[in-house]
Amino acid sequence: ETTKSNIINLVDDAGSWFPKLLENRIQKGELKNIDTKTATLTVVGIFMYHFVMDQTGLGMGFLKDKSVRDQIFKSIVSTWRV
Repeated sequence: ETTKSNIINLVDDAGSWFPKLLENRIQKGELKNIDTKTATLTVVGIFMYHFVMDQTGLGMGFLKDKSVRDQIFKSIVSTWRV
């Protein structure tokens, strides 16, 4: 039950602050006018996949590897940049 509540908290938390962060960056002209809800779901989905894999023992969460993590998020952010 703790794992389930942790997952729910992760999704709820990111769903409230991450779109606001993106909107702020869009207003500053740092990011394209992207769909912040979809962008948030993309990032949350990556974390969720990692968390589920790690917590269930189905495999090592790929975000533990810093070079992989950096590559994934640099790639995503590059599609959002102006």
